[in-house]
Amino acid sequence: MSGNEYYLVPRVVSTFFTGRVEIGERIEKAFFTADSDTQRRYVITGMGGTGKSEVCLKFVDTHRQNFWAIFWIDCSKPSVAEQEFVHLARKCDAVVDTFEDAKLWLARAKRRWLLILDNADDPDFDYSQYFPLSSKGSILITSRIPECCVHQTAGHENLGGLELLDAKELLLKSAGFELDTSSENQLKAMEIVQVLGSHTLALTQAGAAVRNHFCPLNGYTLLFKRHRDWLLKYHSSQARSQYGDVYATFEVSAKTLEASNSQTNADAIELLGVLANLHYENVPVALFERSFASLKSAELQSEEAIEYDLRKLSKWHIARLPTIFHQGLSKSDFVLSIRNALCVLISSSLITITDDNQGSSISMHSLTHAWAKDRLTLPAQKVAWEAAGSIFALSISLIDEYSTIYWCLQPHAHAFVGYTKDYSSHDHTHVEIDRILVRVGTLFMYNGDHSTAVNLIRQVAVQYVPSQQSLRYIKMKIARCEISLGKYPSAVNGLKKIHEADKQALAVTHLDRVASQFELARAYMENGQHKKAAELLEEVVKIRKTTLDVTHPDCLASQHVLAGAYMGNGQHKKAAELLEEVVKIRKTTLDVTHPDCLASQHVLAGAYMGNGQHKKAAELRSQHTLAEAYMGNGQHKKAAELLEKVVEIRKTTLDVTHPDRLGSQHMLAYAYIVNGQYKKATELLEKVVEIRKTTLDVTHPDRLGSQYMLANAYMRNGQYKKAAELLEEIVEIQKKTLDVTHPFRLGSQHALANAYMENGQHKKAAELLEKVVEIRKTTLDATHPDRLGSQHELANAYMRNGQYKKAAELLEEVVKIRKKTLDVTHPHSLGSQHDLATAYLALGQYSEALKLATSVVEVQATLEDGPPNNFANNLLEKIQIAMEPPS
Repeated sequence: MSGNEYYLVPRVVSTFFTGRVEIGERIEKAFFTADSDTQRRYVITGMGGTGKSEVCLKFVDTHRQNFWAIFWIDCSKPSVAEQEFVHLARKCDAVVDTFEDAKLWLARAKRRWLLILDNADDPDFDYSQYFPLSSKGSILITSRIPECCVHQTAGHENLGGLELLDAKELLLKSAGFELDTSSENQLKAMEIVQVLGSHTLALTQAGAAVRNHFCPLNGYTLLFKRHRDWLLKYHSSQARSQYGDVYATFEVSAKTLEASNSQTNADAIELLGVLANLHYENVPVALFERSFASLKSAELQSEEAIEYDLRKLSKWHIARLPTIFHQGLSKSDFVLSIRNALCVLISSSLITITDDNQGSSISMHSLTHAWAKDRLTLPAQKVAWEAAGSIFALSISLIDEYSTIYWCLQPHAHAFVGYTKDYSSHDHTHVEIDRILVRVGTLFMYNGDHSTAVNLIRQVAVQYVPSQQSLRYIKMKIARCEISLGKYPSAVNGLKKIHEADKQALAVTHLDRVASQFELARAYMENGQHKKAAELLEEVVKIRKTTLDVTHPDCLASQHVLAGAYMGNGQHKKAAELLEEVVKIRKTTLDVTHPDCLASQHVLAGAYMGNGQHKKAAELRSQHTLAEAYMGNGQHKKAAELLEKVVEIRKTTLDVTHPDRLGSQHMLAYAYIVNGQYKKATELLEKVVEIRKTTLDVTHPDRLGSQYMLANAYMRNGQYKKAAELLEEIVEIQKKTLDVTHPFRLGSQHALANAYMENGQHKKAAELLEKVVEIRKTTLDATHPDRLGSQHELANAYMRNGQYKKAAELLEEVVKIRKKTLDVTHPHSLGSQHDLATAYLALGQYSEALKLATSVVEVQATLEDGPPNNFANNLLEKIQIAMEPPS
């Protein structure tokens, strides 16, 4: 190795260069392995500003002595690049006149050389014409175009952001801080790194801004939120990038596209503006395809024709769509055109596309996303926002439907709504924006984000004076959100007013009147008023059966909900008969995985289990339902195994905060509880509760439900104090949000009383249960399982408190009813007889105690399943001893 003679490189490596050690090692390995007859070419691709050129500068600085000559060509313009080839050859004393002469001279060189082709960014240019035909040379290529990797023979690197620790080090170096600076500065630096997405040039600029006293390190993040555009255009006059600033590096790509006469390139620029108004990650490509399909089928009217109807979109929305929607394309041609436009953005390293089982999705670096918005003038930003909103609105149906795309659109809906205050005006276009917002609110409802939905819909109601029809529509949506948020009394009051108005104005079979009656019945159900709900729903089902086809979703939905009302009222047999019909029809009209199909099977399984038909429940196909059936059938281990599989699958497919993922974990914890795995259940539920505390309102039923289940696990695990504290919190919240007669509120009080009893607070338990029993006597039938359960529990509290007479009186009533309504072998029937016998023994009524205890032991002896009940045998023995005459 004779050393380096020619080092024709335009600048030195930055003193702030950090990280990228592994990439340097990979290039070194590619270039310095055993001699090859093939020219070694290594390609580095990536978005602007990630440090592709700096990696090359670092490599040539480190390995200068390994090459006879190192040449650097800027390929940003072909004419300039060709001139540079000639210029560099002449610098080496070569006699050349043309680019071809220079390339031939380099090809004939006998010693090792390295050629860097920087900024090979034109997707329409073939850079292979710059390769001298020689195996003596190696070539390093930097490009924003992913397709450039086809030129590699020794390796390819797609450069992303720096590793977090390297990014922090680069920022601190650029800002003039020592690397061992205070922990506070370290934390602030990491915060900036995350805000800037580890983008190399952005970090260098941020450091320069701090170093030059434009802002302190601890103030950069706040300043970035307020003046992002200014900060990302700021650059130091020293050691600056060839493009100057972050935004300038991105703008190079945009200017290239805008300078072209290609319609595809123009479409790409328009789509870039739309993407800037959504979240920067995972935009489904299907969003555009779905909107186009809706556009083709929509019957759209002028703004004036639908002036007061918020449910309909107008020609205004169509006019706001990007040009690609107006080219008269067929669906297949539109899909192809969208893909072509996206490919242009990929080629410019402005976006990336990933494919998975959910379809294709578009992502951008957070800074590219910011630039795509900030590069536009304010009027152009508004146009792009309105286009994004119109695409969104067309993709969302106002008719309840199941679509996997809706959950994928959730973050993009939040991003779009976040810009409302910037662009929404109070001119004649305001109502057109409200039409979009109503649809976005509907999306939030479909995704279970009812809190955001109700706030958005209320905002529309405040700023828009709708017709009676639209006002009714808005109020119905608000009430539906309130039901889902657990604000049942408010929902009932709102829906009662709507239904009363409908009764005055509409015929008994009118769709709107029947719909409000259905929603009111749902609200009654959630409010624990099952009898009232059933009466209303029976009428709804009757009307819908005469006015709609038997397979119509509304007809089936009303039967489904009526079955739920029957179950809430303890009428499991009636519920099962109704649901069998619903399940049968849905199996023939819906896909087996459709939520409505699964839901009806799920509820039917519940009806079977409530009716004691556990084996029948296990025949249903839903994994959750099947697991529940296994539990009802005593196959707790099988249920847990099945749910563990469901949880594992959902961990790989759903976000940690997704309601379905948390729901599976909640149910698995329940399986653990009934399987006696209390520690496992507690650990799982503590995680669920923790997540739901950060994502749901303190009053949300799902949050309270997981807390309730955790309290149950604590109880089973002997942690009675913890259980009581958690249940006290739940009871206090439900006092403010639920009616005094609501089953959930009464259930929580019942559970709290149990915790008090186990904690030795028998008096407290009895006082609480007396209230529960009193209320359930007024709201539930004498035979209802919940009413009997609370009476039985109160009797136990009385016994622990030494009030045996009171206990016996209650239990006599419970035993009498259960003998009539339950099978002689039912555990509840046997349990109440056992406890009554215990009370009789304490009161000295030995004959009555003996008769009951003997009956319980005899019945249990006939049961095939399970070990003999030692409690009953022990009780019988105690009674017999008590009856023996004193010796």
